[in-house]
Amino acid sequence: MNIRAIIFLFLVLTSVNVFSQSDTIKESYFDEEKAKAKALAEEESENIPMDTYLKLVRSTDESLREIKIRINLLQKKHKVIEDSLRGCLNQKTEANSEVEPLNGILVTGKYYALIIGVQDYIDPEINDLDYPINDANELRDVLVNNYTFSKENVKVLENPDKDKIEEELEILTGKLSLDQDDNVLVFFAGHGFYNEVNSKGYWYAKDAKKGSPRSWLSNSIIQDNLMFLSQLAKNVLLISDACFSGSILKMRSPFKNNTKTKAIKELYYTKTCKAMTSGANEPVDDKSKFLEYLVTYLKNNSKPYLRSRELHTNIEESVIGESTNYQKPQFGVVRESNDEGGDFIFIKRSK
Repeated sequence: MNIRAIIFLFLVLTSVNVFSQSDTIKESYFDEEKAKAKALAEEESENIPMDTYLKLVRSTDESLREIKIRINLLQKKHKVIEDSLRGCLNQKTEANSEVEPLNGILVTGKYYALIIGVQDYIDPEINDLDYPINDANELRDVLVNNYTFSKENVKVLENPDKDKIEEELEILTGKLSLDQDDNVLVFFAGHGFYNEVNSKGYWYAKDAKKGSPRSWLSNSIIQDNLMFLSQLAKNVLLISDACFSGSILKMRSPFKNNTKTKAIKELYYTKTCKAMTSGANEPVDDKSKFLEYLVTYLKNNSKPYLRSRELHTNIEESVIGESTNYQKPQFGVVRESNDEGGDFIFIKRSK
């Protein structure tokens, strides 16, 4: 049994009681907290403008709904991790000496990608976009043709609804195995929104409705999914080409570029959950300069190993200089993730 299996066995055993009791406490807890929050809002309502009062009430309802969703997600992912651990313990792990090094790095896992493009929206109040699906397919092609992503492990979602995105993230989690060093890339291109009332960012799936936060995919839900992916995978990278996408980041990466093979190996073998976004909390162009330079650099790269941080650094200035609204691409650690200081490494296909 490897050390990762032992650690996760401990985590699973210590968390069973929390999850087994959540069904009995969550409804009464939420009802009680909701009542308290509304009572406080009503008590203060005479001292604040009515529109502010209504925003506070809506924000309270939304936050409670989101917490319920997150608890349900925790329960589902807990079962996935438990099943993966059980399978890990029942299988014989192959010795590393039996795995052929790939460009000098001993790769025992697979490279997966979930690529999402949303450009056609059901709600007529939300403007359609022209390029996300083309961008998604272009990224898929360069990953499969130039890097070590097998075609069967790369999935493109064209105009999915909110439920479909969450379902595919869950399916992706179920494919990962604790005894492998899997690498996962998640890409999203489409509309984004930042709610200043509750300081949260969102993705818009095709069924998003203007003015209805419950129909949007919140950053906190995305973060939870990335957190579970990073528990099972070795390296996780989110690339988000959407307005206001920078709010998902915890901080900018403190690491400097280092292309030495020894440093690359250490970064590859150290767990990471990073995100690269097309901007901070600002609108971005429909015709994405971010995606254009991202794909171009991936195609033209000749190095056997390309760090995600290096990729960001090399396209950042070009995007800032050529985007019409001076968008500022961001890079950093995903909030609440299991990042230990590694990096996502794109490995060139051997010719």
